Amino acid sequence: MVGEGESITENTETNTFLQIDHEQDNIFETTRRGPWDYFDLDAQLNFGEKVPLGRAMIRAALWSKPVGESASPNHVFAINQYFDYVNNNAYEFGSQSFGPSLSSRFGNIGGGVGLSTRVDLIASPIAAVNSDYSFLSEVEDRERFREYDYGVGGGASANAGFDFSRKVLLDLAYRFEYIGVRNGSVYSTDDFDGSDADHVIQAASARVLVPFRGQSAIGADATIFRRDSDYSLPLVANEVTQRNPQIRVFLAWTPEGEATAPVETE
Repeated sequence: MVGEGESITENTETNTFLQIDHEQDNIFETTRRGPWDYFDLDAQLNFGEKVPLGRAMIRAALWSKPVGESASPNHVFAINQYFDYVNNNAYEFGSQSFGPSLSSRFGNIGGGVGLSTRVDLIASPIAAVNSDYSFLSEVEDRERFREYDYGVGGGASANAGFDFSRKVLLDLAYRFEYIGVRNGSVYSTDDFDGSDADHVIQAASARVLVPFRGQSAIGADATIFRRDSDYSLPLVANEVTQRNPQIRVFLAWTPEGEATAPVETE
């Protein structure tokens, strides 16, 4: 369920989805630390949306090194490659990025609660987001005009996972990204070659999973996507804010082990 505005009840759209979360190896326990020996994948297929593949997010370690001399480290520093693709009826975002990360696990922090964290700094040689004024572009074939702005960007992300005695799993995430567009917009006239734009993107989410029957779980998550854009276009609103809250309820199943992430949902 996705809305647009201050409330989930504004311009609400409801669809079903199928999501696959995959983690290749364990960044703390792996003995191989070459490119892509550790990565995680988040892919989502949407039903009833404009395109079937609505989301594909990959974080891959190009190089990693444990912090300290322990054979089972609790902190790992890594240099990563990121691939981000989000394309749904509410918004579009994509990037190719690189950057460092620090993954940590703290074990039992009290009351049977386990904690793990990850912090990333992200540099994006190219990133893109949907544009509010793409319909103004002057192109020969109106069926082929570009609907997004792209430019150089960068940002950061933070994740925290809480394990309540394997009975309830809570994941919190936050992502910040800036995209600077210089003379690369979709708008063009005889006396105005192209617009500049500054896009600030923020996304925050919380997910709860309650395992049952070993490999299965029931879960729900809430996400807020916010884009603040400042355009240099004349005669239009220069500052535009887009806000999309989303709520999902799902069933999850893992092929082996105990349920930790959604694989099949509805």
